[in-house]
Formats: sequence, structure tokens, C-alpha cells
Amino acid sequence: MRRALVLALAAVVVFTAAALADMLSGSWSTEVCLNAVPAFTLFTSDLLVTYEVCNWAFSAALGFGLTGWETVSFTASGVLGAFSFASELIFDPATATFTSWSSDMSVNLAGVNLDFAFDMDDVGVQLVVGIGGDVGLCTLGASAQFGDMTDCTFAFIGLDLDFGFPFACIEWVDVTVSFGCGTFDGICFEIQGLKLSGIDWLVFDFTVCFDDGEDGKTFTFIPDLNLGAYDCITLYAELVTGIDYEFEGIDIYGVEIFYEWNGVYFQSVSSFDPTKHDLLIHPSELYWEVICIGSIGDSCCGGGFDFEVCTYFDDTSTWLFDWGLTTISLGFSIGSNFAVTASLDVDGTGLVEMCLGFDVNW
Repeated sequence: MRRALVLALAAVVVFTAAALADMLSGSWSTEVCLNAVPAFTLFTSDLLVTYEVCNWAFSAALGFGLTGWETVSFTASGVLGAFSFASELIFDPATATFTSWSSDMSVNLAGVNLDFAFDMDDVGVQLVVGIGGDVGLCTLGASAQFGDMTDCTFAFIGLDLDFGFPFACIEWVDVTVSFGCGTFDGICFEIQGLKLSGIDWLVFDFTVCFDDGEDGKTFTFIPDLNLGAYDCITLYAELVTGIDYEFEGIDIYGVEIFYEWNGVYFQSVSSFDPTKHDLLIHPSELYWEVICIGSIGDSCCGGGFDFEVCTYFDDTSTWLFDWGLTTISLGFSIGSNFAVTASLDVDGTGLVEMCLGFDVNW
């Protein structure tokens, strides 16, 4: 009898663990980086555990870095009938203090969206109530803000009304009216997607705002060039305008070549304007050109292998062809739940940084 009870208890534990395993999911990712000294330049380790039950998900996230335990948060999200809820609670583990609490609730009733957002931190609280919906091709919405920086009385802060609709040949018109605490803050008219006849690659956005401030009116004119990609070449350009928006020409400030074949890709990005280097090329504005070669392929046992090699060129470099930096990144998946990553950065001074990491999912 005792043996039967033990076997029954063991069976209950096994079946309970199996049931929880279907409800539990998560991930653990870690990366460590060293420079040439050697010294640690980066250490991150993030753990996320999620428990799902009855269309609800409860998560806990822990983050560790060079200074130790750095972040912790708890989240919950789910549905209750027609209502959707989400809430996040964040603490500072180093000082054992509360950081913030934010919650959202939304519901759709007969095509009308109602939204409630609550935010609280160590400075104060704020509540935002919104309503919106679609009427044919038009959109209507309103958002009211309440809060107080000293207590929880939820004093009125402001109200925004928004109307969006197509008009004639104009793709979209958006009107926003804003009110403060007993004041009229202004009204803005935004016209999007205005095209010139026969010039499909030129699109204009206009915004006109009226307020009771010193200027009274502000006007924003944003021309957008859509040159598109011709086979594997993409041009980056913008219109050049002078005072009172006179048209002065077109500035082509970059070009990109991208081609992919048999799981391997080649990419080259060149920036002709130093003020726009950081818009086209990362990781910094120092480089005016980057050439990359990468591949994504399958390996045995359900794993995968991918790599990327990028070389950056610097105007101030004294090396051959203005070479500035080369980065190498590798990734190898073992099955569908475990992956190993590695990266290496080298410039004219030698080793810049070397990183190793792994990702686990369950």
C-alpha cells in the first residue's frame, strides 16, 4: 500500500510538472565582451520567465550587468471578456526602491475604442483616457490627461481632439485640436501624401499650426523623394529649398547596393554628406562607407549557422583604401532552443572588442 501511495504521488508530481512545462516559457541571454587590455567592456545577462494560463501571461524579468543586479520587472497581460489589460511594475534592485507602475486597459464597443492608461512613479501620477474609432474612411479620437505632480488628485492637464480623413486628391488630412488647463493650446492641420501630377517620385507633407503664442502660426513643409530601388541600387536624396521654400535642386547624399543569391548577400552603403553619415552607416558618424558580406544557411540537426563580415572606411584613416574598422559576427544554433554567438572588432590599433554569448529559449 505504501509503495502504491509513493508511485501515485510520483505520478502526480510528474504530471503536474509536465502541465506547468506547457505553461512556462522564457529565455536567457548572456553576452560578455573584452577589449585588448584585457578588461570587461560589456556584460549583460537577461532572464525572462513567463507563465501563461487562461489567456493571461505573467512575466518576471531580471537583468544583470557590470554593476551587478541592475533591473527587475514584473508584467501581467491578458483579456477579460471584451477588455484587454496590461500592467508593468519596475523596481530598482540596487536601492531596493519602487521605480514605476504603468497599466493599460482597452475595450472595443460597437466599433468604438476606449483606452485607459495609468502611470505612477516617484514623482507623481498620470491618467490618460482616450476614445476613438472609424467612421467610414475617417478616424475620430480624443485623449484627456489627468494627473498631479504632488498628490493623487488627478487634476485635469489637457485634452487632445484628433480628426483624420481623405480629401479630394489628398491622401490624408489630420486635424488636431489641443486644450490645456483652462487654455487653448492650438490647432494643427496636416496634409499627407500630396503628389504632383505626373511626378510620382515626389510627395509633399504640409503642417500648419495656429496657437495663441508669440508666433501665432507655424508652417512645416516636408518634401519626400521616393526614388525607389532600381534592381539592386537605391539612391538616397532630398530636395534642396531656400528661403520661402524655393526649389534649388536635388541633393543625392548616399547610394546603397544590395544583392542576395544562394543564401549569401552583398551590401555596400556610401555616404557623400558627412552630416548624414550616421543616417546611413552605423555604428558612428566617422565612417563614410561600409561593405558587408553575410550568409544564412542551415546545418544538420535542425541548427543553423550565420555570419556577417563588415568593413568600414574612414576619411581620416591613414591605412590602405581608408580602412577604418572590420567587424565579424558569428552565430550557431544547436537545435531550436540554444544558440551561441561571437563577434570580433578590429581597427588600426588592433583588437577593439571581442564578445561571446549564448541565447536559450524554452
